[in-house]
Amino acid sequence: MKKLFPVSFVTSIFFTLVVPSVASAEVFISEVAWMGTSASANDEWIELANDGTAPVSLDGWKLATGDGGVSTSLTGSLPANGYYLLERTSDDTVAGITADAIYTGSLSNTGEVLVLSDKSGAVVDRVDASTGWPAGDNTTKDTMQKFSGSWVSAISTPKAANSSVHSVVADTGTNTQSSSAGNSSSSSSSSGEKTSSGSARISAGKDRLVALGTPIIFEGTFSGEQSGTDFTWSFGDGTKAQGQSVRHVYAFPGDYIAVFSARSAGAVSSSRVQVKVFDPLFDMRLGTARGKSFLEITNKASYEVNMGNFILRKDRHEFIFPDDTVLGVKGALKLSRETLGFSLDDQDPIELLAPDHSTLALFTPAISTSSLPILAARLADAGKKVDEVKSKVSLLASTVAVAPKSIAQVYNAPPAPKQTEEISPAASSTVTVTEPEGFFKRILHFFFRG
Repeated sequence: MKKLFPVSFVTSIFFTLVVPSVASAEVFISEVAWMGTSASANDEWIELANDGTAPVSLDGWKLATGDGGVSTSLTGSLPANGYYLLERTSDDTVAGITADAIYTGSLSNTGEVLVLSDKSGAVVDRVDASTGWPAGDNTTKDTMQKFSGSWVSAISTPKAANSSVHSVVADTGTNTQSSSAGNSSSSSSSSGEKTSSGSARISAGKDRLVALGTPIIFEGTFSGEQSGTDFTWSFGDGTKAQGQSVRHVYAFPGDYIAVFSARSAGAVSSSRVQVKVFDPLFDMRLGTARGKSFLEITNKASYEVNMGNFILRKDRHEFIFPDDTVLGVKGALKLSRETLGFSLDDQDPIELLAPDHSTLALFTPAISTSSLPILAARLADAGKKVDEVKSKVSLLASTVAVAPKSIAQVYNAPPAPKQTEEISPAASSTVTVTEPEGFFKRILHFFFRG
């Protein structure tokens, strides 16, 4: 009699030998910047996340909207506990972070249906926002983020954990015991005290784009208990400061992440903000229009520059730009001498300084063609004066050359009466000969004595 193996045993052997084990992996839509960024409403982006323990190949996958306005094929791999960033139009949409995919089309501010499907066409994740986006803020540019299974509005975190909203749970330190209700927001200690945990919202504010040398005012908000809470800002450049509202100037251009933290009774909440500091580039020149001279400043950087509190310095004079004087990309600003409060007619250098007084540009005016006629006239006048001086010097030199002989003749002549002698009563003029006296006479005695 043949021995038969149970079907269940054979099945288990088949799957063990033939079907490889697959680690748990879940891919989902984790963040949507349907409102764009503070730089541009067109800078939309979408983030996928993998909270599984194995990487997932996205080759052949597709992300699309229900109306087909956005439809893009995905490639590459999404690592375990990693992120996949789709940027609209170009890789410049999210500054400083490389996109994994570029898509075209736009997300409606009134809502969309987003569908993520795998290479077989099976729907992996679906976000139904057909009646309006459940989170995100078009004013503050907070993005729509998946957090603890729910959609929340928080400061953007592209290709990073959605950590801008935290549950702040107090830690009493000893013998803490949860209440019988699993979702209770309170805990009791051995002393019988109750400490509210609840949820508190913390925000580091908006992403920042600033020119090098520009002070940044960081202002954090925290909805939890303020009393006894310590607030700290870490600027991402090796420095930090205490307080909710702090001022900081970055020393070098670059991309930074500033983190705002609140610590109270052992609980820590934090939020972060991206800061891009770029090296400003300016061009300056002098010009005239309608009979008035002006200084023109052109922004040659790839970003607009808020020139509030920038400084123009010439000799001992300074002009400080008013707050919110924004100079667009490739934009130019003309400033008259009346506005600046100093002359533009000479060649004294003009220095452009950042608010921290670091030098951004140094401009030395050249001689303009419009000034040449005036300069030529001045040189011609100076030339005439030089010719006059040369003529006088030449005349004086010739006089000195013949003076000894003439003086000797006068000195050796017979003494003449000291009073005037009329040569001829009928003469129409008289000749007066006067013996040299004083200092001049002593000079003659010195040279012609004997």
